[in-house]
Amino acid sequence: MRKKRLKIDRPGHAYRIDAKTGKIIYMEDQIMEMGLGRELKSTEQVRHRNGDPLDNRRSNLEIVTVLTQ
Repeated sequence: MRKKRLKIDRPGHAYRIDAKTGKIIYMEDQIMEMGLGRELKSTEQVRHRNGDPLDNRRSNLEIVTVLTQ
C-alpha cells in the first residue's frame, strides 16, 4: 500500500493530491465529508473554529455557507 503524503500550503492548511484526478484535497474538507457522510456542496466551506488550520479535529471544524453571485 502506498503512503499518502500530506503537504502544507502557505496559509498552513494540510492537503494531499488525489492520484486519480490530480485535485488538491484539503484535510479539513475530507474529515468533514467523512463526518457528514456526503460531499460538501459547492456553497459550503469548512472553517476552523479556533483559527488553527492544522487543528483538524472534527470538534474544531464547522461548515459555513459561501454566497455566490
